[in-house]
Amino acid sequence: MTDVSRGPGWWLARDGKWYPPESAPLPPPPSRLANVPISRFGSPTAEWWKRLLAIILDSIVVAAIGAVAFAVFKGILAYAVDPLVGFVYYGSLNGAGQTLGKKLLHIRVVDQTTGQPIGFGRGLLRYLVYLLLFLACLVPGVINVLSPLWDNQRQAWHDKAVSSLVVNE
Repeated sequence: MTDVSRGPGWWLARDGKWYPPESAPLPPPPSRLANVPISRFGSPTAEWWKRLLAIILDSIVVAAIGAVAFAVFKGILAYAVDPLVGFVYYGSLNGAGQTLGKKLLHIRVVDQTTGQPIGFGRGLLRYLVYLLLFLACLVPGVINVLSPLWDNQRQAWHDKAVSSLVVNE
């Protein structure tokens, strides 16, 4: 903003003072977060590639735990225990805010209005929606994973189902 009463070139800076042209402070550099959606509580939402990498890392962890469980509980019981690994892993860790993959990438799952962890029940429901979308002929699951790319809050469908956001730490 210029002040014509002081003459041409005077600038009102962010500190509330007027500066002549020769001593006017430089404008702040553009923020690297300029186009990043910010949550209600001030945290920037996580980038899609971080979310995808966390999914891959968590899938490896769950597969490894599942393989151990399958080896320990041989036979019919193994087929009952194996799916429980994913439910317990994602329900408890997403409910508390971070799975191991998210922790490595410095992102977390939070309630979209409070910024607090979503709890076990919503963490479990979030995973169940994610899983059901993949079981429905794969295509809805792929669209779900891609949906943060065009969503204004970078939410996937499984985030919207439980009112959660994935944010940077």
